[in-house]
This record gives sequence, structure tokens and C-alpha cells, in this order.
Amino acid sequence: MTNGVEELLNNVRALRAKGTRAQQDALEDMSGYFQEVLHETIEYGMRHGQEIHIKDDVASSKPRRKDGVMQVKVGLAGSASRGSLPAWYAHFADTGSIKKAPTFFSERSRQKATPELENIIKSKFRQELGD
Repeated sequence: MTNGVEELLNNVRALRAKGTRAQQDALEDMSGYFQEVLHETIEYGMRHGQEIHIKDDVASSKPRRKDGVMQVKVGLAGSASRGSLPAWYAHFADTGSIKKAPTFFSERSRQKATPELENIIKSKFRQELGD
């Protein structure tokens, strides 16, 4: 009887390891894809009086576990407390200000990327766990 239980526990452990690998691979691919989409939809920006693209500060983190959930951050480096571009500028570029019309690049990026992000999740889990 204990042989069957041990075999079952070993199978569950192996399945959990495969699921974790699939999750991490999917998050890495998704962050790369979303970073590209965000880079395409983001507008120009200013820093220290020089014309630049705020898209040059698009960055992503590595997948990390927080509160038991794997996650990855994708966005402007300043908004992730990294880099020199302040997060407030990205906010005004996205939602607008008195002198600048809103561009809503974050919402457009989410809408454009969602179908492909779902496909990435499905393909990674199918690849790792099988159909």
C-alpha cells in the first residue's frame, strides 16, 4: 500500500516541478513580448531638455515569487524605481496633462498584447505538461 502512495507522491512532485518550469518559461516569454508591444505603442518624451523616447526606458524584471505567486514586472524603468526616468512623466504621457493630450499607451498595449500573451501561456504549459 505504501508503494502506491509513494509513487503517487513522486508523480505529484514531478508534475509540480514541470508546472513551475512552464510558469517561469511563460513569464519570461510574456515579459519579452509585452516589452516589445509597449515599446511600439509608447510615445516620445523629454528628459533634461533633450528630446528622447521614453520607450528607451522600457524594462522588465526576472520572474520572482511574491506571496506564493510567480510574477514579472514590465514597464518604464523609472516606474519600477530603476533608471533615471521618473514614473510621474510616464503617467502624464499616458493620461495627458493640461498641455498634452492623453495617449493611453498602457491600455492600448494591454489590449494589443492580451491574445498573444494567452497563447504563450497555453503553448508553454502544453509543451511542458503535454495535451
